[in-house]
Amino acid sequence: MKTKTNVFLDFNNTQFDGHLHNSVMSFIEEYKDNNIAGLAKDQLMRELMAKDPLTPESKLAVQQALMDSKKKSNKTFDFFDAKGLNEFVKKSKDQYVDVIVLTASSFPNAIKAVYELKGLTHLKDISMISVPIQYGVAVMAESKSAEIQQYEREQRLRIKGLDTVHNIFVDDTKINIDVFKKSSNPATNIGILVTRGINLKQLNGEVDKTLTHLGKIRKSRRQSEIDPVYENVNPRKRNENQDTEGGFLWKTIQKMLRMFILR
Repeated sequence: MKTKTNVFLDFNNTQFDGHLHNSVMSFIEEYKDNNIAGLAKDQLMRELMAKDPLTPESKLAVQQALMDSKKKSNKTFDFFDAKGLNEFVKKSKDQYVDVIVLTASSFPNAIKAVYELKGLTHLKDISMISVPIQYGVAVMAESKSAEIQQYEREQRLRIKGLDTVHNIFVDDTKINIDVFKKSSNPATNIGILVTRGINLKQLNGEVDKTLTHLGKIRKSRRQSEIDPVYENVNPRKRNENQDTEGGFLWKTIQKMLRMFILR
């Protein structure tokens, strides 16, 4: 029996204090070819939408977009806890826990650019799932829940013998968490609503609970493999009984022989 733990993290207003997608969208709307030397608007779009690899020029564009947004908002447009998030992802990788960014955005590479700009080295190759942003909050909530279910289905096909999958979903929007909980088995699926960034202590605790469950399964299996089952028979007593029975039989034979000789 195998068990797997997945952690799905929203990005905007969950990991990051601000809405990166909106910031980038506003920047692109005003952008003209070569505002950043050598970077056409079409190329910037392709790179941020992950159709082409990120270049230093597109990373610079993301940085400028954040600076522009910060001037117009009371948001920091920075991570709530960059160091803690980086450490959490490293620890999760070491424990074979999958961490996935699940975001409503058309610009997944903008998120990767911010990870690089802020030095979050353990998130540079993190898995990322984007859901459509233009269809309204209810549809986005359903889409996020569906993506989690799809990830689990594909995981079960990929990992032979996978029995239990624990999904932990962290998001700042109540409807997203509500829809996820409504469509999931509460025994193996946990939704965490956050208002001012991820509570990493709480998240680590929830992950550890799933891994403790896995540890108990493995310990139980190892014990059953090491200890033979004798069906309530003590092998030492069994051997002693065999010796006693053998001695009684030999004494009986000796007695019959003596009686035969005396005749």
